[in-house]
Amino acid sequence: FMAYPKVSVDFETTDNLFASATNTQSDTLWRIRPELSIESGWSRNALSAYVRGAFTRYNDFTTEDTDIFGAGFQTRLDAARFSSLEFGADYSDGFEPRTSPGSPGTNVDPIDYRQTNVFGSFSHQSNRTTISSRADWRGYDYDDGFTVLNSVIDQDFRDREVVSLTGRVSYEVSPATSWFVQGTVNSRKYDSGAVWDSDGHEVLAGVAFEVTR
Repeated sequence: FMAYPKVSVDFETTDNLFASATNTQSDTLWRIRPELSIESGWSRNALSAYVRGAFTRYNDFTTEDTDIFGAGFQTRLDAARFSSLEFGADYSDGFEPRTSPGSPGTNVDPIDYRQTNVFGSFSHQSNRTTISSRADWRGYDYDDGFTVLNSVIDQDFRDREVVSLTGRVSYEVSPATSWFVQGTVNSRKYDSGAVWDSDGHEVLAGVAFEVTR
């Protein structure tokens, strides 16, 4: 296994910290992003994992300080010479930006939420044709916010699960070019009830190609 540690430091300024149309507030902030990723480096099959964080500190409005954590892994099993299975999962505990369209706007502190992602995929190549499929599950869990008067701002209605299934068939006409057809169906289920639920689908067809220098 190979380990890849990394740390980045950002400095930012903003002239409208709370994304408000009136009484705008400015501030400066520092953000530190440590990360550690691990990769197997095997000739067949693969396993990788990571842990990361983002720690933001404001100069004036310290109530906006946030600590964000995330971790995940991905594995690939080469079942046969031209077939492979992949599986992975991610988890993050973070805060919603003030500029997010879903942010209530009257909350004292940023809205805390957790996101979980799980996926599995399969791919098989036969001559010039590649068939692949993928299943994704995403879960969102929001904490309630509070006003300056300590009144609860309900956010449970935003808790939801999203499931999507994708299938794709591609045909290689050259080493750098292939035609493809892809279809996806998805379903969103909210904990608050069926009024927010939805189902959708998407069909794509086109050409994929590599651009070389």
